[in-house]
Amino acid sequence: MIGLLTENGPFTWQDGTIAPVQNTYSWNNLTNMLWVEQPVGVGYSQGRTSIVDEVQLATQFLGFYKNFVDLFQLHNWKTYLTGESYAGMYVPYIADAFLSAKDEKYFNLAGISINDPIIGDATIQEQVVELPFARFWSNLLFLNDTFVQEIEKSNKECGYTDYYDKYFKFPPPPAPFPELPDPYATDNEDCNIFNSLYLAAGWTNACFDIYHITGTCPYLNSQAGPEFTSGISQRGAETYFNRTDVKMALHADPNVNWLQCSDINVFGNGNDSSFANDASLPPAKNGVLKRVVEALNNTIIGSGDLDMVLPTNGTLFALQNMTWNGGQGFSKYPSNPLVIPAYIESTPFSVGGDTTQGYWTKERGVTFYSVRLAGHQVPGYAQTVGFRQLQILLGHIKDFDSTDKWPQPQFGGAASHGTSNSTNSDKVERVRPLKQVDRLLRSKKLRLKQNVDQR
Repeated sequence: MIGLLTENGPFTWQDGTIAPVQNTYSWNNLTNMLWVEQPVGVGYSQGRTSIVDEVQLATQFLGFYKNFVDLFQLHNWKTYLTGESYAGMYVPYIADAFLSAKDEKYFNLAGISINDPIIGDATIQEQVVELPFARFWSNLLFLNDTFVQEIEKSNKECGYTDYYDKYFKFPPPPAPFPELPDPYATDNEDCNIFNSLYLAAGWTNACFDIYHITGTCPYLNSQAGPEFTSGISQRGAETYFNRTDVKMALHADPNVNWLQCSDINVFGNGNDSSFANDASLPPAKNGVLKRVVEALNNTIIGSGDLDMVLPTNGTLFALQNMTWNGGQGFSKYPSNPLVIPAYIESTPFSVGGDTTQGYWTKERGVTFYSVRLAGHQVPGYAQTVGFRQLQILLGHIKDFDSTDKWPQPQFGGAASHGTSNSTNSDKVERVRPLKQVDRLLRSKKLRLKQNVDQR
C-alpha cells in the first residue's frame, strides 16, 4: 500500500505535499496491476495470524491468489511478482511456491523484480558494507574525525575490513563465504557498525533518514503515517489509509487501525522469522532464489544508492555469494550507464528524471541496477527508472540500453506500451532530435531572462 500511495500507483501523495497528483509513471500504464497487503496481520487484512515462516506464508498467498484468479476469470494469465525491502524474502518464496505448484492455469509466473531487498546474510548486507558506504557519502554524512577513527578501529577489530577486502570481488572468490557472527545475537554493540553510524549521523543531522540520507529537518509529514519520522507528525496530519472515508471507499473494515508497519507479529507462536530454520532463511542462502532465477531467467534486482538500511553493495555482496545458471555472482561490478531517453514533460506535477540515472549489469538471467539519487523506495524516488525496469520485466524492451518504445503515458490506466493516440493535455511530448530539445531549453531560459528583466 506504501507503493500504491507513494511510488507506482495511478496517483501519488509524496511526503510534505498538500495533495495527491496523477502519476505519469503509474505501472498500470504498462500492465494490469494488483497491489496486495500480506500476510494476515498487516493493513486491512482479516483473520488471525497462523504462520511461522515464509514457506507457510507462500502457501497462504497461493490460496488467496487462486481464489482471485477464479473470481475474475484470469486463468492462464502471465503473472509477475514485485516488491521491495523485506519483500526480498516474500517475493522469492512466493515465486518458488508458484513454480513448485506446476499449474500455469493459476500460477503462470513469468518474472520477478525486487528493490533494496533483504536476500542474504544480514551481517554482510547491513554491517560489513556500512563503513565503505559512509566513506563514499562522507560529504553528506559529515561525521567528525574522532568518531571516524573510532569506527575504523572497531570495523577492523570485528573483521569487517579484511572480510570486505577479501570477498567483495568481481568476479568473486569461490563460495560459500565464511559466516560472520551476528552482532544482534550478543549484548556487545562494538560490532554493530550499522547502529553506530546511524546514531552518529543523527547527531549531525537531527532528522537523519536512513532510507534516503539526504533528508534534513524538519520531518516531512507522510500521508502513510509517522512510523518513519520517529513517530512525529504535523498538527492536523492524517494517515490516509486510516481515514474513515477512505476505508469506506475501499470497502475495508472501518474499525481497522491501518498502520504502514504492523504492530502485530505476523509470524505466530512467537516466531519472528529470525532465520531459525531453513524455511525462513534468506533466499540467496538456501537455494530458493537460485531456483527462481534459473526457472524464469527474468529476475531484476534494483537498489537506491542513498539507502543506508540495505546499501547497494550489501545486495551485491549477497549475490556474489550466490551461484546461479552455472556461475557465481557477477563477473564485473555494474558499470553500464543506466540512461533514460530524453523527453519533455508537459505536466508540471508528475515529472521524472532522464539521461543517466545510475548503472546496471546483466548476467545469466539476472539484471542488477542501481540508481544514484534514489533511496530505499526506488520507484518513488526515481519514477522513470521504476517505469523503465517494468518495461524490461514485461519484455517490452530488451534492457536498459534500449532507446525503443518509451510509451506515451496515459492517465486512466490503459495497458499500452506502444504509441498512444490520446489527446490528453497531460501527455508526454516526445521531442526528436536532441537539437530540438536544446532549442526548447534555450527558449525557456530566454523567457525566464525576459521575466527577470521585466521585474
